Amino acid sequence: MKDTLLKLRIRRILWAQGYHCPLEVDLSHFEYEQMGRTLKRSPITDIDVLGIYFEPDLRFKTIVVDCKSGNVSEPNRLFWIRGLMDFFGAQEGILVKSRLHAHAKSLAPRLSIRLLDDNGLAALEKAIDVDKLGINLMDINIHKKSQELWGIKFPKSHKPTESELTLKSAYQYLQYLYWMIEEYRNIQTIMDRFSAIRESLDYSQLKSKYLVNIGLQRLALSILKMASEVADLSLIHI
Repeated sequence: MKDTLLKLRIRRILWAQGYHCPLEVDLSHFEYEQMGRTLKRSPITDIDVLGIYFEPDLRFKTIVVDCKSGNVSEPNRLFWIRGLMDFFGAQEGILVKSRLHAHAKSLAPRLSIRLLDDNGLAALEKAIDVDKLGINLMDINIHKKSQELWGIKFPKSHKPTESELTLKSAYQYLQYLYWMIEEYRNIQTIMDRFSAIRESLDYSQLKSKYLVNIGLQRLALSILKMASEVADLSLIHI
């Protein structure tokens, strides 16, 4: 619960500064098994909060945030964040922890990582005046509801239909595969996956609306990232 509150607090701070902020981003490795017919997922790690900010010229900055409330080794977390930054191509990392020790404060700058404790979060919240935001990003019940709405689960005795398996693959793609694939492929794949499940979606149901909302977020993010790559090559020959 305390970790979740830290995630919601730092997401609200980043969101107020113009960042797109997915929570609990799963990074996984995939490989084929059984003569190349079965794709097996091997979890790598997850990012508590991912912040992505686009400049007017489409350059973007990525921040990875690790939130911990318990008694964990801060040097271990700092080196873990640094490795994750390099792997994910992030320009900045943040360790958010309720209380920080002095040795972490001397190590973090050398790794290009910022530190935030409860006092630091409170100072940022006051400076940004987050209480005046027009959206409630700190409601723990809304966060739990979004988690309940996500995914599709089958009872052990249930044999999934073809449409149910196709719907499940869309969830899996958005949650796991998306973050490890090139943007131009993501754009095409998201459109293909949603085209395949369009008959399975019930737009009177909040669950379907939430899935579509996440799909649109991922699609928009990939379009902006690909546009950034194009702009880096030449604005004249877009």
